[in-house]
Amino acid sequence: MSIHYLHSFHPRRLALQALSCLLALGAPAAQAMDCPDPPKQQQRDWDTLVRTEVGRIGPVRGAELEAKVKNVTQDLLVKLPNADKLYLEQMMFSAYCSALRDDKSVSESVKARQILDYRRELQKALKP
Repeated sequence: MSIHYLHSFHPRRLALQALSCLLALGAPAAQAMDCPDPPKQQQRDWDTLVRTEVGRIGPVRGAELEAKVKNVTQDLLVKLPNADKLYLEQMMFSAYCSALRDDKSVSESVKARQILDYRRELQKALKP
């Protein structure tokens, strides 16, 4: 595993990517939200599985968001036992951000709140 690969998934970099998503959400509607790309080393079958599972979460809030993120994360950890948690976090965040970005029925301010809430719940769900 290269140093570049490990560096690309550093928690500070993920936080910066989340911040860039939020900044993009506050930009004019003509500018698309900038979501991080999924990890380059991912397996294609993992990508499809993660996008499908994360798609189950939807634009929910509060306790429902917490429960759905926890369930989806646990399901993915079981289905992808060889996936590193940081790698899985990056994949899941990318999938959720992209789905939210493409949802035209949700306002930009709601998207910004959802990104923050999702990130917090995802990090909680991935803690040992």
